[in-house]
Amino acid sequence: MNLFSKSVRLCALLVLGVVLVFEIGCGDTFRPIASPLPTPGGDQQSHDFVSILNCNGTVNRTGPLVNCNGTARSTGQLINVSGDTLGTITDLGVAPGYATYDAARSAFYVANTTADAISAVSYSRVTDPAGSTFHYESATTTLTLPSGSNPIASFVGSTEEYILNAGSGSVCSNLSIVTISTNAITSGLCVGSSPSFAIQAGNNLFILDKALNQVNVYSSQQAKIIATISVGTAPVYATLSFDKNFVYVVNQGSSDISIVDANAFTVVSTVPTGGSGPIRTFLDASLVRLYVLNQGDNTVTGFNALGNSTLVKLGTATVGPNPVNLTVLTGGNRAFTANSGNNTLTEINTGSFTTRTVAIGSDPAATVTDVTSSADGTKLYAGLVTPGGLNNGVTIIRTTDNAVVNTLPSPKQDAACVGSTAVPCVLQQPQQFMGGR
Repeated sequence: MNLFSKSVRLCALLVLGVVLVFEIGCGDTFRPIASPLPTPGGDQQSHDFVSILNCNGTVNRTGPLVNCNGTARSTGQLINVSGDTLGTITDLGVAPGYATYDAARSAFYVANTTADAISAVSYSRVTDPAGSTFHYESATTTLTLPSGSNPIASFVGSTEEYILNAGSGSVCSNLSIVTISTNAITSGLCVGSSPSFAIQAGNNLFILDKALNQVNVYSSQQAKIIATISVGTAPVYATLSFDKNFVYVVNQGSSDISIVDANAFTVVSTVPTGGSGPIRTFLDASLVRLYVLNQGDNTVTGFNALGNSTLVKLGTATVGPNPVNLTVLTGGNRAFTANSGNNTLTEINTGSFTTRTVAIGSDPAATVTDVTSSADGTKLYAGLVTPGGLNNGVTIIRTTDNAVVNTLPSPKQDAACVGSTAVPCVLQQPQQFMGGR
């Protein structure tokens, strides 16, 4: 009997040990943890490089979309984050617009607005002969669209690329569908009057129409529009929920968010953004929070997004003038906005929603065009455009003390410019960052 009791106790201890090991291995099950969700523009995925789209002309913004007003070919750059060195310089074509990565983050697709073309830029990582270092190489292929298409943005799915067109030559179709494997236009559809943004959820593409205040759902399996959803006024941006079952549609005109069930194609809730004129959001996977950039009154509102179908307001922070983008450091405790109305970033304490200003350079007439952060949260990368264009480039900031530790110049507008003290070279304007966080 004693032997039996000892055996039972031993088995119980073994079972308890297994349970304890399981519990230790899953100790964070009370809060979902996952890699940051990739969204259009590539600002929320962590990588060891940051791609920079430069504009050989003047950067223009319409809500969250960005484009280049210029007639010369623009170039892209690549920053190796580990050493903050500039790598590959890539041809982006004329007048690059809004760009997105493919699913594997090995290529990105740039809409060339006035050239009626799409530039597909692919990267490959090459190990150097010594075997201890590496570099990136790139290749650009061009897809020509029908004359007058005027593409404004490109959104990439798993097998197809979707191009939103705004030109007179594409009233219908204003959605061009490209098969990625062949780099050829396979079809086109009419999706309302003013497609403004798109995001993919599963096999469906949700296409926002700013003028008609609706979202059209395109099924890649059925190759047609399968639903039309009425949302708020002037939808301009969208983000997937943490579980990817809901689409958060940002309505700039009505200053609210329509929460759309991505499977039932219905609006389940409408939530005020807590500010005016929202233009984009950032879903931070560290704490599962959604941050809304309200450009109309220069504020950022944070929401608890753990419910996926619900958003609970946490607080609002006042930031610098005309904010255009936002990044959240790994861990979720600090966020930074890029303020295009001056030469500053605004740091937000995401617990208290208190702020402090981070000046980029000493010229208040300079403007910040974009911001992203490294995967480990130790560095910020801010695009800066200076008066006269002589010091345009990327400023690198150490997040422990918000000190500027390096500046990387943009490419020359005229590649043949030699430059001198008397006649310096004008540089291109950093337009959009992809990669980083």
